[in-house]
Amino acid sequence: PIPAFPASIMDGFAVRCSDGLGTFPVDADQFAGTDDMGPLQPGHIRYVTTGSAVPLGADAVVKVEDTLQRVKSSGEVEIDVLVSSKAGANIRQVGSDTAKDEVLL
Repeated sequence: PIPAFPASIMDGFAVRCSDGLGTFPVDADQFAGTDDMGPLQPGHIRYVTTGSAVPLGADAVVKVEDTLQRVKSSGEVEIDVLVSSKAGANIRQVGSDTAKDEVLL
């Protein structure tokens, strides 16, 4: 199937919709073509680029434009998620382009 993994359709932050709106630490930056960085833990978000794998545990991607970056005095970056998302938002699901065993010409 293509894609073979849930993929972000834009640069943004992978989130758990159940976490809702608020301020969250960024656990990692996930770029297209990089290895799996492990599951997304509750109460955290992960920066993802277009085409990158959406981490296990995340169920939506929030656009960068719908967030606000904050840098704490310690230098730690936190992100305010300003817009709620529905599960599946901004994610290409496994097989959404071509199904398993579909013939391509």
